[in-house]
Amino acid sequence: MARLNKPLKASEVAEVLNGKLEGKDVEIKGVAPLASAGKGDIAFVWTPFSKEDILNTDASALVIPEKIRHLETGKTLIKVSDPKRALAIFLKEFFETKHSLDSGVHELALIEEDVYLGDGVNVGPFTYLGRGSRIGARTIIYPFVFIGRDVEIGEDCIIYPMVSIREGTQIGSRVVIHSGAVIGSDGYGFIPGEGGIEKVPQVGIVVIEDDVEIGANVTIDRATIGETRIGKGTKIDNLVQIAHNVVLGKNVLVAALCGIAGSARIGDGVMMGGQAGVRDHVSVGERSIVAGRSGITKDIPPGSFVSGFPAMDHRKELKIEALIRRLPELFDKVKELEGRERDGEAKDDKKKR
Repeated sequence: MARLNKPLKASEVAEVLNGKLEGKDVEIKGVAPLASAGKGDIAFVWTPFSKEDILNTDASALVIPEKIRHLETGKTLIKVSDPKRALAIFLKEFFETKHSLDSGVHELALIEEDVYLGDGVNVGPFTYLGRGSRIGARTIIYPFVFIGRDVEIGEDCIIYPMVSIREGTQIGSRVVIHSGAVIGSDGYGFIPGEGGIEKVPQVGIVVIEDDVEIGANVTIDRATIGETRIGKGTKIDNLVQIAHNVVLGKNVLVAALCGIAGSARIGDGVMMGGQAGVRDHVSVGERSIVAGRSGITKDIPPGSFVSGFPAMDHRKELKIEALIRRLPELFDKVKELEGRERDGEAKDDKKKR
């Protein structure tokens, strides 16, 4: 559970969440999951919990969907249109993000010549800033971060420990990069030949627009030539591979363990489930949904919902999966029909004799 800095009244919470308060105006001291909440806690309910789960919780107040009309719990209720979004608003409003980093530039940071640091930049120990790099105001760079030559990072960014940002990378403002991410490593460019495998130099860059969040251990390769681009507002989960010259549009959501091959184009507002893959040089149209573990092998039109491998319309793929599960039953029926046919043929032969 998470404790508030100071107690709140349920009416204050309801006002911030634009919700309707029902019941006593109780005091709220913290927030916790429904199952572990105690007296003084508020819990948010949006998944299909049973009525017993809601009745048995010790939470003092519940935030529930407004579509639940009749629920007698004896507890304070705050009804909102979207409890999941309400939780996000609650956490942003009442909990501060605390950074375990002293202000200023640590004496053990190594900063090369011709580096520009904006007002209020924090740089942790054992971090390296290459020549010609530019860091915008109020950006926080944790210890053990590598930033290569001529890197540009905007304002109000957070770069967590063990991140590597290679030379020439351009990063916008309010970008968050979590630990272990590698931005701007060489793309996978090789040409097999008689003398062996020859490497194609990767001389492009990576461009990350404003308000992007990049998860832990994500790799985003620099372009062969030109740029690999991540659009504004895009959120990338942990352990995602984005290859050279890929373009992700604005407000794209990419879940963990996805792989996007070279020069693929992902349109604005696309949502990709975990372990999905996109082959090189194909396009996924804007606002499409790619289900988890799907394999995109050809262009997908805008507004599609696809699943399976190779990916196809989700409804069609569900029908195919349902039929596949019936194969043992169908096989038994075919064997039965074959047996009847053999018996019939044997009887016909006997009559002929």
